[in-house]
Amino acid sequence: MKATVVEKNGLDHVLTRMSQRMGLANYTENTIVSYCRSVRALGIKIGKSLVNVEQDELHDYLLLLKDRMSQSSWHTILYGIKYCYVEVLEMPDLVNSLPKSQREKLLFGCHRFILNLPFLFNTFLGYGNLSPHCLA
Repeated sequence: MKATVVEKNGLDHVLTRMSQRMGLANYTENTIVSYCRSVRALGIKIGKSLVNVEQDELHDYLLLLKDRMSQSSWHTILYGIKYCYVEVLEMPDLVNSLPKSQREKLLFGCHRFILNLPFLFNTFLGYGNLSPHCLA
């Protein structure tokens, strides 16, 4: 399979394969469009076959974009590129050194949420007397 993709590594062919694989994996249409748009922009900016892109070129491209867009847009581009190189081009080593997401985890829709034991018991177990054996 890899040989077929590498032999036919034109941008349109790669994007078609990417779209097909994402569809089979039940990605939403919006995600497929966003990821393919991200990979197309990379291919156009780099100006050469995606299989010939160097790690430094990917890093430079992502750094260039990081200050020009929102964090969520940047992450969409990052994940689109990662998907392409891991699942379609079967070149995971190229993207292994790309940054991991550092998104702040949200809990109950709040950015900073201090968890405390009484709150958890009241929220999930209802209001009542908490006995010490519940804490073990």
